[in-house]
Amino acid sequence: MSAIQHLPNELLEQILIQADVETITKCRQASSLFDEVIAGSMTIQYKIELYTERLKDGKDCPNGWSIGERLEALRSRRAALHAMLPKSKLAILDMEPETEYLVTRGHFAWVEEGEVQEDDCLRVFQIQSVSRGIPLKEWKIPLPASLLAEERYFAMFPDEDLLVATVCSSTDTLDRWTIKLLSLTTGRNHPDAMRPDLLVTKDLDTTKEFSVCRNYLALSISEFGQHFDFQLHLYNWKTGDLLLRLDSNQFFCLGVAFASDQHLLVATSGNGLGASITILDIASLPPFTADDVPIFVGDHSDLIPLALVQLQLPADCASSEFVLRTSVKRPPPQSLHPTLAQPAFFPDPDRHDEHAIVIFQEIDYENDDGGNAQKTVIIPWLSFLSGMKTARDTGRKALEWEDWGPQEALHQSEKLCHSWALVKGAAEFLQREASQDLDVLDSFLRRIDAWLSVTRGKGKGKYDVIAVCDDGAILAQAVRFLSS
Repeated sequence: MSAIQHLPNELLEQILIQADVETITKCRQASSLFDEVIAGSMTIQYKIELYTERLKDGKDCPNGWSIGERLEALRSRRAALHAMLPKSKLAILDMEPETEYLVTRGHFAWVEEGEVQEDDCLRVFQIQSVSRGIPLKEWKIPLPASLLAEERYFAMFPDEDLLVATVCSSTDTLDRWTIKLLSLTTGRNHPDAMRPDLLVTKDLDTTKEFSVCRNYLALSISEFGQHFDFQLHLYNWKTGDLLLRLDSNQFFCLGVAFASDQHLLVATSGNGLGASITILDIASLPPFTADDVPIFVGDHSDLIPLALVQLQLPADCASSEFVLRTSVKRPPPQSLHPTLAQPAFFPDPDRHDEHAIVIFQEIDYENDDGGNAQKTVIIPWLSFLSGMKTARDTGRKALEWEDWGPQEALHQSEKLCHSWALVKGAAEFLQREASQDLDVLDSFLRRIDAWLSVTRGKGKGKYDVIAVCDDGAILAQAVRFLSS
């Protein structure tokens, strides 16, 4: 130690900069000299605070900020989010009421109808983040003639510069449905899609949802009528290959979500057998061609041959509608599409598993109180990883809740359905806060209400939060963006 005391502070700083945060913390506790060096170094302080926030430095950020400026921005962002003091506010006032919109962690879009249908376009906003150096951008995508039909549906995935659209072209005898893969920047066929038009044999004028994670696109289709009908299509959207198709007409396949570009989660319930989440390893799925017969799901066990493991949910989880949400592992922005804004700092993918969660929400429309009740189970992704390990170690591919479920999983069965768990970005928000408690999200939304009461005055009406973004929130009613 005496030898260290004779080293110049500049050299000690360079040594500590190369150490991990745990080592830096131990050094700080061991020596007042180290503590002095650490406290006086912006670079080390920035490294520590990034680690605390589970963030990583965006070394390729084009804004040219110094370490000191990034440290100040990081602290300012944290303070703005916790005190609900947004640095950037934007209201969209020229959007027609009842317009359907698309929303992601950092983008907002809607179809703007022209005086004639040929003038229809998709208006897209990249939401500003002052703290992370992401500028506000707006652009319009002219819709090609094939997307001017009344029956159309859009989903956007900015990480891949991907706009997914479904369109129906009708003949006298047949409705032909197509999934179009377009660039979110240009509106033209996506340059990475070898087959930008994917033909779907199922009618898509029913309930549908797209999910995308890197090269993979999942389409779930649900039709409620005299008979329930469900289909799941999994594609490699870059090659156009259909990797998996599941069909069911008597068994509820009610939620599909990616946990990473390796794992697809499928939530199922039905036939009085409770609910389960099946984990599929995408890379190990058997080859599937358009000529293959779809896999029919009539029971939980029909999915087991495909599964890494099938995990039973608590016995009281069984209803007519479920929603599955995950905080997906996101790679560094530098490895994503070049049109994506490069932030000053971003969620650290190497620490994703620490606080990643899966939200499983059951909705009961027959509540005795006259409202929509919800039962929400929030499960750490670490529990799923543990379940997969148990399956590997024991050879058991189906596990009961008692064999894998965490005791601390949160149940909120008595709350009326405020749809907090359905808010876009809810899972990512809770991961960012290192929490498995929806009350943390509820507290954030209450802070937004309090801020609105101060800025707009009491009695001006309440705004619905439709998305919690990476750096703020998006509010309905003359859509407003609030960001740090």
